[in-house]
Amino acid sequence: MNRAVLLRAVGGAALGLIYPPRCPFCDEVLGQRKACPACAAAERALRRPAPRLAGSDWMLAGLAGGAAAYRYEGAVRAAVLRLKFGGRACYAPALARRMANALFGCTFSRRGGIILPEALPPAALEYDLVLPVPPGGARAYNPPGLLARELAGLLGLPFAPKALYKARATLPQEGLGREARLTNLIGAFAVRPEHLPENSRVLLVDDVVTTGATLTACAAALRKAGAGEVFAACLAATPPPEQAPGHAGESEQTNA
Repeated sequence: MNRAVLLRAVGGAALGLIYPPRCPFCDEVLGQRKACPACAAAERALRRPAPRLAGSDWMLAGLAGGAAAYRYEGAVRAAVLRLKFGGRACYAPALARRMANALFGCTFSRRGGIILPEALPPAALEYDLVLPVPPGGARAYNPPGLLARELAGLLGLPFAPKALYKARATLPQEGLGREARLTNLIGAFAVRPEHLPENSRVLLVDDVVTTGATLTACAAALRKAGAGEVFAACLAATPPPEQAPGHAGESEQTNA
């Protein structure tokens, strides 16, 4: 385990003494418990048995692939909405640990009240940097950024929050079909080259993937700027659009 990961874990434990950790799925205070027993069954039921996103169901053009830990339903949907709109940034460490476990096979142990990652599997070391899908406009609060920062720390990888940014305003994605979503995002993202080394293997992080249009647009900007490979790691995925008629028109906003 590298020193940065250890220091981050210790810092998180110290902060937990002031602000006790909460279950991201029901918002109850956890105290010293690693997970919430009341939500364990619901969490297991919402885990995607095959995290890899099928290219036939989601738009992933320009990406080496993508994966999501959960289905965007029930308690997971409630957690995402509180994280996005309820200001529950405190959920990010727990949710990132679950992403690291589901997508990369990382395991964790508790030592003296500090949750630490065990030895990382090879799949977690195949990337050069981690960056999030950027927020729209001038918003500073960015849930994908919170998840990406925590995931980068757990995997011991550099975090590059300024590499990718929203270059122009777009229409809301809600209510748009698959192709219209992609058209709406053409040229919407850009890269600051000084934050993206040539041929970097990029781990692109988002909270929810709906159609994959946002991931595709981000990957296009990254590849144009010289990234060698882009893989998307998402907390949750909605059902493929053909399986969920009308889902894209729901009132809450999802990036992808």
